[in-house]
Amino acid sequence: MRKIAFLFAILATTSLFADKVKVGDLYYTLNSYDMTAEVTYEKMDIDNYAGLTSVEIPAAVSSGGMTYTITSVGEWAFYYANDLVSATIGNNVLTIKKRALSDCLSLQTIVIGDKVTTIEEMAFTGDTSLTTVTFGENLVNFPNSLLFGNCHKLTTVIWNTKQAPDFTTYITPFSRYDTETHTVTNIGKQITSFTFGPNVKYVPAYLCCRMNQLPSVSIPNSVDSIGKYAFIACDSLKSVDLPNNLTKINEGVFSGSGLTSVTIPDNVTEIGFEAFYSCYYLSTLKIGKKVESLDWGAFEDCMSLSSVTCAAVVPPSTQSSTFNYVDCPNIPLYVPAESIEAYRAADWWRSFNPILPIGSEGIASPSLQGRSGEATKSIENGVLLIERNGQIYTVDGRPVH
Repeated sequence: MRKIAFLFAILATTSLFADKVKVGDLYYTLNSYDMTAEVTYEKMDIDNYAGLTSVEIPAAVSSGGMTYTITSVGEWAFYYANDLVSATIGNNVLTIKKRALSDCLSLQTIVIGDKVTTIEEMAFTGDTSLTTVTFGENLVNFPNSLLFGNCHKLTTVIWNTKQAPDFTTYITPFSRYDTETHTVTNIGKQITSFTFGPNVKYVPAYLCCRMNQLPSVSIPNSVDSIGKYAFIACDSLKSVDLPNNLTKINEGVFSGSGLTSVTIPDNVTEIGFEAFYSCYYLSTLKIGKKVESLDWGAFEDCMSLSSVTCAAVVPPSTQSSTFNYVDCPNIPLYVPAESIEAYRAADWWRSFNPILPIGSEGIASPSLQGRSGEATKSIENGVLLIERNGQIYTVDGRPVH
């Protein structure tokens, strides 16, 4: 009797999952057991949503006097919905299932709701007209396959995901490395705009790797950590605004990028292994006052460096390869005035020449401003001197007798 009762219960529950209805423009599978609904199709056919150009999946749907929360977009739901131009995923949807919006040949924009936690494999594959995608705040599960396969027009990404997991060099939402054929499928290479939302806490490892047409990026102050190699090989990336809350520049974050200038925020204490390795175009470097250490190869091969400023009173520790292949003897280093002698005695830092006080990068100190006469500058023994009206002054305005 127990087996019969159990079987009856299973059959009854199964029937509750099987109710399929059309409400408005969309088909739903209704679950009367937990009062949820899944967006689906009428039949396995490419004509299910012919003529539908825009879809905004609502938070709930009503049928037969009952209201159901829409929690998923089902497998193959909009497959080959070729008139669809835009899609917005509703505020209660948790899962976008396998091939849910794949091969929608006219689809240009996708907005993923903030409650979505899971996107399954090939959800957007074959959307050949897709240009813009917005990621919601709470995504944590990404597929182990290329999410945007054959989306060759994708250029704009708005990333609102607060705490996404780290990706790997083998697979991100935008690129995939095949370990068997040793080939890279890289949709990221065409992305020209990547915007981080104001509530993002973490930039995951490898997120923007190989986005080699990305010219600039601004990371909001809500971010307190950037995963390793997040921007590796972004060789068109000329500028980046780093968040004030950042405390460490992790391993290889900007290695091989096209940065021309970098300002390390004052709360950063550590610059990691090869963080800026082979940034060949990096010319101006400013290091914040709390930095304590520069790891192996942190600025190795930054062969265009022409000016370095380090605001730390105590010279940060370095490793034997921190500034490898950098022409330190011909690069001025600007440091706190009271720390000049400490830098002259510290590994690697002593290699820079001249070592000058911060504030002497082109103008005299305020104590010299307002004095009559033209000023000229000279450097003697690594010390910047300013001459005005026959009197020689140090950069902080003290006369030299």
